[in-house]
Amino acid sequence: YTTEAFEFDYSDDGYLEEHISIGARLIDLEISSIEGFPEETRRKLIHIVLSHHGEVQFGSPVTPKTRESIIIWLCDNLDSRLDNFETHALMTSNESKWTDFSKMFQSRLYLGERKKCD
Repeated sequence: YTTEAFEFDYSDDGYLEEHISIGARLIDLEISSIEGFPEETRRKLIHIVLSHHGEVQFGSPVTPKTRESIIIWLCDNLDSRLDNFETHALMTSNESKWTDFSKMFQSRLYLGERKKCD
């Protein structure tokens, strides 16, 4: 990834390989420099990175198969859903209790009564 004025963009490698494979490779590279690093821990860490999107259709080359990878996948999924909710809330006027339709949730989202900021 590259950053410029707080805007993130993909590098050429990012476009060609995507963040999952790059992340797994970087972790493996760092681990290989640590003498005596446990092989089982290396295996689990790389699996977490490879499976954190949860499903092949969402970009993971493998599905989560350990407790730790399931926890990370669910946290990543929750983060994505809350970000989608917040994006819709920010794009909705303070007078409206409901957002526009969210493709992710297949529904409009209820915001309830909101106080106006001064």
